[in-house]
Amino acid sequence: MDKIPQEIMFQILERVCVFGLKKVRLASRIFYPVATDLLFRRTYASIHRQDLDVLSAMASHPTIRLAVRKVIYVGVYFHYLEISVDRTYPRDEWEIDVGRQFYRACLREQEEMRKSGKDLAIISAALATMPNVRKVKFTNHWGYHSYPPFARSYNEFAAVPRGVPIRIGKGKYEYEPFDYGFKIMCEAISISSTQIEKFSTHYCRNYPSRPGKVVAKDGIVPASFVCSSRELEHCRNAFRHARKITLTIDQSGPQDDSILQSDQAARVLTAAIDLQELAFNGSTYVA
Repeated sequence: MDKIPQEIMFQILERVCVFGLKKVRLASRIFYPVATDLLFRRTYASIHRQDLDVLSAMASHPTIRLAVRKVIYVGVYFHYLEISVDRTYPRDEWEIDVGRQFYRACLREQEEMRKSGKDLAIISAALATMPNVRKVKFTNHWGYHSYPPFARSYNEFAAVPRGVPIRIGKGKYEYEPFDYGFKIMCEAISISSTQIEKFSTHYCRNYPSRPGKVVAKDGIVPASFVCSSRELEHCRNAFRHARKITLTIDQSGPQDDSILQSDQAARVLTAAIDLQELAFNGSTYVA
């Protein structure tokens, strides 16, 4: 077994399921490094404490931190208007109360994290110790290969947080113009000097006219580049080593065209000195 080339080990273990890899990793010191590399190639980041705790633990592990190649930022958030319960099937009053209390506690923790900036500090520190991270993906949902630690232990009686952006004003519908996670990740990448080569997205929303269908956008929305001068510099630094950038033009509003012609979008795109491909996605697809 000691004489098996590492390339052969990779070919063997790549065909093993996740549960099998976990067993092999613990049972054999020979397969341990290869199984570890295959198991921990991606990690999750978000505004939620449980996801950040796991990210920090992986970043502090001497072996696992070297295996991570991809960070998925999961942009699901809690809102005051949704302190309710998932009513997919009848529940008694006790279950409803438990769900609402849990949701309120998560909302308070989210607001504390956002105002303190702890999430930015944790993500920046983690990226600084993960030298092989080259990909970042943004999602706004749980599921579709986006299942962070927080989702796995979420209270079954509470309403599931949605991908609606965080509110920033006092008005009922005043939201961030783009995903909060985009701003945080760009700043964290800039601070840690991480060389990200590929950015991808999987933003979904359900259409009332198409029940049961999920519409996903594969590309960064140009409105993400509408930010302050300080945030723009972080975006430029984050995109500096990008080799491929995909932009999604939202057909529901004409503002994307004008944003693409703006100085801010041009400054971000021209900062990508290693850019090999710039793609435009002008439509949505059903996943």
